[in-house]
Amino acid sequence: MTGLPARIRCHTDQCRTARAGAVRAVTLVETLVVVSVIALLLSILVPVMSSARGQMKMIKCSSNLRSLAMEFQFFAEGQSEGGQGDSERLGRGRFHINDFQDSVYGLDEFWNVADASSGELSVRKDLMLCSAGAARLTKRRGFPCGSEAVQPAEDVSVAVNMRLYRSVLQIAGSSVLASVASTQVRSDVLNHPYVPLLIDVDGE
Repeated sequence: MTGLPARIRCHTDQCRTARAGAVRAVTLVETLVVVSVIALLLSILVPVMSSARGQMKMIKCSSNLRSLAMEFQFFAEGQSEGGQGDSERLGRGRFHINDFQDSVYGLDEFWNVADASSGELSVRKDLMLCSAGAARLTKRRGFPCGSEAVQPAEDVSVAVNMRLYRSVLQIAGSSVLASVASTQVRSDVLNHPYVPLLIDVDGE
């Protein structure tokens, strides 16, 4: 079969060129559409995933608080695995709340980092750190629970009710906070479930 006439071949080549251009134009449009759809999906999914991640952290924090409440019950009843520290000198049924704090942080007489002068608290293994807040805290040996023992203070996640830490005395018609050393908590505090024990402070 002989070749096509030059005029027809030219016409056919032009058609092919036009088709190639059309294919490239459609591919570009399709790509833009796909990119737009992906961008739209991401704009919907990212906030949802971020919210879900935040909810998971809050669930972990709530779980930590429940575990701390159980630890407090064991401590108040004198059944804590590590004992009650200095509070054991007060006799059965009484303790200092700062000794409970020392026990859960691993401070002072409950120091748990061998011979090191400082240690690290991490959200993975320490109940007093909430995963919705700072991931780590530094603790120092030789200090009871306080700003000198746990740093930085602004990254602290959980605090104990100050009324358990320092009682309120009425002196000459005025309310005065008693010293930490003179404030004792009785184990029958467990009979008052509506007394706040722990507060989510996130450094405040």
